[in-house]
Amino acid sequence: MRTAREVAETYYNAFNLGDYPKMISLVAEDVRHEPNQGLPRMGKALLSEFLQSNDAAYSEQLSDFTFLEEANGRKVAADFLVTGIYKLAGEGMPPANGQVYKLRVVAVLDVQDGLITTIRTYYNLEEWLRLVSA
Repeated sequence: MRTAREVAETYYNAFNLGDYPKMISLVAEDVRHEPNQGLPRMGKALLSEFLQSNDAAYSEQLSDFTFLEEANGRKVAADFLVTGIYKLAGEGMPPANGQVYKLRVVAVLDVQDGLITTIRTYYNLEEWLRLVSA
């Protein structure tokens, strides 16, 4: 059985490759995705929709990872740098015209039986707004 850290590493490597089917294969059917803002998304279908809409709005690569795994191997925190290009503005967001940004992000993933059951993502929205509005 893979550790939580191994599952998280595989998940984020798939993100960098744009391999969303691989990412979805690593989550439980009833995965709970808790974004920095907004209501949680429940289930693979809603997470998949989010990944596709995120891909349309941003071109992102993740790097400079630090992983911290809980002793029982069921929870892992990932601290990483997002380097992105802002391609498409969402409702209420600043206009998008290819702005480049770099932002630290922390995610906490719960893993059970080799599948991610919860993803919680945290970042400084005010800093991101400043970066894409400059």
